[in-house]
Amino acid sequence: MSEILEHEKIVERFEEIAILLMQAMEGARKEMTALGKILGAANASSTALRSSIARELSQRERQVLNLVIEGLTNKEIAIKLTLCTNTVKSHVHTILSKTGISSRLKLAAFVQEERKEKA
Repeated sequence: MSEILEHEKIVERFEEIAILLMQAMEGARKEMTALGKILGAANASSTALRSSIARELSQRERQVLNLVIEGLTNKEIAIKLTLCTNTVKSHVHTILSKTGISSRLKLAAFVQEERKEKA
């Protein structure tokens, strides 16, 4: 008789543990859903920010940007676009200011990442 009672206690304890696990899993599922929503919103904000930056650039700044990404120097860009080197420097400075990016290398990496996301 005591073995049956012991067995029933064990089964009852397993049932309690199963309920606790199910509750924990439900809580984790809710947290994952919330996290997914947060990440989705962050991604949408990031995409919107990039789009707004692209809209802020003038046509000439976009031309300069594309040549910067190709790795051309200011002098090479100036020759290709028939501009003064100082004008190219000014465009590069403006692009960096508008994007909030601190270097040509980071700018190129930023644009490459953006293009990869669009593909």
